[in-house]
Amino acid sequence: MSRASIKETEANTPLYEQIAALSARTLHRIKELGLLSTEFLSVLPNSQDQIPSRYKCIRSAIIEEMKSQPLTPTYAREHASANRLIQARASLKELLSEDDIEFLVDYDDAPPLWAVGATQRNSRIDNFLTGLSIREWGLDRFIETLRQKAREEDGLFPTKPDDSFLSWLKQKPQAWMQEFYALLNDEVNDKSYRLKYLCIVRLADGTLGRADRAFFAGENTGSDIPVVDRAVYTSGTSKKQQDSAKSFLSQLGVREIGKAEEVEIILKRRYTKEAELPDDSTYLDDLKRFIALTEDKPDTPNMFSDFYIFQAENEMWYRPVDIYLDQPYMDTCLSVYYKALRQDHEPERIHARYRDCGIEAKHFVKFAQAVGVRVRLEIKEDGCYKNPNRSHLLSAGGSWTAYGINRDYFIPKLDELLKTPSLELSRLIWEDPMRWSRPRSYFPGAASGSLR
Repeated sequence: MSRASIKETEANTPLYEQIAALSARTLHRIKELGLLSTEFLSVLPNSQDQIPSRYKCIRSAIIEEMKSQPLTPTYAREHASANRLIQARASLKELLSEDDIEFLVDYDDAPPLWAVGATQRNSRIDNFLTGLSIREWGLDRFIETLRQKAREEDGLFPTKPDDSFLSWLKQKPQAWMQEFYALLNDEVNDKSYRLKYLCIVRLADGTLGRADRAFFAGENTGSDIPVVDRAVYTSGTSKKQQDSAKSFLSQLGVREIGKAEEVEIILKRRYTKEAELPDDSTYLDDLKRFIALTEDKPDTPNMFSDFYIFQAENEMWYRPVDIYLDQPYMDTCLSVYYKALRQDHEPERIHARYRDCGIEAKHFVKFAQAVGVRVRLEIKEDGCYKNPNRSHLLSAGGSWTAYGINRDYFIPKLDELLKTPSLELSRLIWEDPMRWSRPRSYFPGAASGSLR
């Protein structure tokens, strides 16, 4: 009997329903025979087929049966209900095993499985799989999971990575990590900023860290430097994958190690306010390294400004700006000035230990000056309205305009100190006035400010 001979009448509705139920039951027999493969999906009706409405119940029955029963082919060449499956690109399916997605993906009942994928978009297989409404869990969802579980950020609202996630990632072999990085490089590319601050970089000691705190190992990189495990971008035989993995790590913030980078790490590890002080031998080795760097790279002194790298007479440690040089290193006479102030927030005199530390004095002094240790009085800028001779300055001819300059200079607290003058203080101010390379209006009572 031809299908065309079946009349579209209410009387035939039970027939269509029986055919629909039979079609759904038959899927189980087809599976038993080993014929319910990915290719078989192409013969099943899908939402793109133009069929009369009376036959749509057959398609619906097949779809519902495959959603609720273990009939849909999986990526692992098995079968599961479509409601349990998740879909992604083949590259992500290849990376993440069923155990991985069970750990990473939220689920209610049975753990999720990878669905089979169509090799061609908009093919009959692809259209049928689309009709099953399989949940999408692709690279974007994977990246979002990474952001939620591996983020480590300081600041006002600090975040810490999830310990169980780090344990999962740590146990992954080096070859897997290389594939992981290569996948992110190929798929994320210029969106690597989304992965900033994530502890996903495998280090040589087996731990995980942030890219901006890690380096590619050099020939003589010290063991205390956090370097990337070389195997994650050199193992295997695929040069393309190796290059992609290293490219991703570079985009993320891993840097080639150099002298400046090594010093940066040392400063952050040993010379912050919270860090434990190094022993004398380590400190002297570090200091020699600091001096060598500034002599070799004159643009690096600013990197020391926020670190506590100098010891003062009071045995405490200070940043360069909070220390000053005087005898026996330089004849600056600053001790007269700062000791007379007797205030806690004033700079401290540098410790005498540096005279016999094995570093030539001229190199030490040059380094101290370069990084910001004080060797001259602090000269500050202010307006002329605080100048004792402001009336004289204001009496100059002409009128004030928007182009006027209101500028003067002063030495903090000097007027107070001069109320009890001493020979040493006078010598500090007058012995070498050209040292300061500033106008005479440094000194209280001078009338050489600029108001014009």
